[in-house]
Amino acid sequence: MICTFEAPDAESVRQAYRQADVGFSKVWTAQVIEPEGVPPVWNEPTLKVLEGSYPNGFTDEEWNEANRLILRCYEERGIE
Repeated sequence: MICTFEAPDAESVRQAYRQADVGFSKVWTAQVIEPEGVPPVWNEPTLKVLEGSYPNGFTDEEWNEANRLILRCYEERGIE
């Protein structure tokens, strides 16, 4: 699974996941690359991407609980 966020920085996303006690594999900063002839948009905050591996998957209940925990942490750090 790959999630994308607009956040102040990659560390904010990492901290939100750690605070919610939700695992993740990698968090990195990325930018959207537009097709040739279309000027890039350089808006702040920059796009952050999270890659997570969940070998056992999630039940619907586990997924809803993880989202409930992490959404509060996102809001505290200005992550959308």
